Amino acid sequence: MVISTCLLYLVAAGLLSRGVWFLENNTWSNLIGGDASETGAGPGSYDIRQSVWHVNCCSPLVNGGGGWGILNAILGWQNSATYGSVISYNLYWLVVIVWFVMMRYREQQGRWLLIDPLVRRFKTRKTDGCLENPESTAGIGVLSDNKASGNGVMRLQATEV
Repeated sequence: MVISTCLLYLVAAGLLSRGVWFLENNTWSNLIGGDASETGAGPGSYDIRQSVWHVNCCSPLVNGGGGWGILNAILGWQNSATYGSVISYNLYWLVVIVWFVMMRYREQQGRWLLIDPLVRRFKTRKTDGCLENPESTAGIGVLSDNKASGNGVMRLQATEV
């Protein structure tokens, strides 16, 4: 389960990076008149102004791609990288890392670091005068005392309003 989840995260990172690469490649192709694919994988097939690297080997498009074609299909490998594709790949992993840290914090502390105070503030604003018909909330339960136990199971207690 963990291995397949990690593989899915890698595939998602590759899809995002590859999508940005395709958008930038489309812009380059439109700029030069659509003949970028006719030049192969060498000079003229990429925008040197937006290029981080371009290697003449390791192309997933030349001679069937071989192993590079498999890496292209699974992880989004390209032999030419643009600023946008590299930045999007790194930002994706930064978001994933922050999300994992937040989930770990919630598992240990039983609350979200920044989200719970915002939700609480929003709820108090809503109950301070925006609620027009207080009878309409009768019978609706409110979840309170959300705490993670030692084994990581979240216990929810419902209270009547």
